[in-house]
Amino acid sequence: MTNGTVVILGPFGRNIGAGMTGGEAFVHDPTRVLDLRLNGQLVVAEQLDDAAAEKLRALIERHSEHTRSARAARLLAEWPAAVGEFRLIRPKDEVRRIEAEAEGTDYEETEAESSDAGVAIP
Repeated sequence: MTNGTVVILGPFGRNIGAGMTGGEAFVHDPTRVLDLRLNGQLVVAEQLDDAAAEKLRALIERHSEHTRSARAARLLAEWPAAVGEFRLIRPKDEVRRIEAEAEGTDYEETEAESSDAGVAIP
């Protein structure tokens, strides 16, 4: 996945997030197995903040309207509890870029400086 948003409401396998270079994935994880199946070298899984929870709810509402999904309807009916069962997966590089922007620093310059550290340049 290089961009966009995915919502996973059903079961998921191992190595989730492998090859993810952009975008975001909301994963419903009621059994709390995501950390065991996550590709932690490339992505991070975070709890949802209020803005992410609002975005997720809108996406599930749209899905429910278009598909009449019983699972989506159940999640929406139980929203206060259900939202706590979701995690947001993003690539580590994307998280670093967002954090750099929040701190007011330039992510590309910071990355270039850290990749040059310890390298002898003739």
